Amino acid sequence: MLLFRNILETVDKQNHGIIGLLYINIISAAVEAGDKVEAAVWYKRLLSSHSPRLSDYVKYLNNRGIKF
Repeated sequence: MLLFRNILETVDKQNHGIIGLLYINIISAAVEAGDKVEAAVWYKRLLSSHSPRLSDYVKYLNNRGIKF
């Protein structure tokens, strides 16, 4: 999860299309680690991001039962 967070901090400034995928990996890793608080924080950050295809990423997470 830390690796994805570090990449996101670097890429976010460049506004690349992979931002949503990084958020998905961070959120999924937090859920798998049992850290729902951390997952919820990153889920909300995803919702407020300007990631391309945001609705697709949110739908993907929701379909996996991840929704905050």
